Amino acid sequence: MNELNKYKTKQRVAILDFIESNKDREVTANDILVYLNKNDLKASQTTIYRYLDNLVKEGIIKKNYSEEKSSSCYQYVGKRCKEHYHLKCNNCGEIIHLDSEIFSSIEKKIIDRYGFKIDNIKTILYGTCNKCNMNNKSK
Repeated sequence: MNELNKYKTKQRVAILDFIESNKDREVTANDILVYLNKNDLKASQTTIYRYLDNLVKEGIIKKNYSEEKSSSCYQYVGKRCKEHYHLKCNNCGEIIHLDSEIFSSIEKKIIDRYGFKIDNIKTILYGTCNKCNMNNKSK
């Protein structure tokens, strides 16, 4: 039995549900704590961090370090996120899953030329999403 199924508490189910329902953005442990408190599910930050660490080890979520935030951010990855790259909006934080043959071609050229394999799950390209670009144009 894996670590995730060993202790299936209401708090753990709620944490994973929260992360999955916010899969197009990163969340912090504090975001999770606020969510749990709003739903009358008490949990300590230690409990939340411990479970997040387990989810990272299981490959269900990924842990990112944000320059803008003083804490780590977490994102649901599931199986699908291991096969492509991500775009992250510097403005609103939206994460776009990028399925593109262009990057597959670039990845192949990097492997051929340098013998270097890119870790897709850790690769994020930063910029501004279409919605934020449109909002900036209207101002």
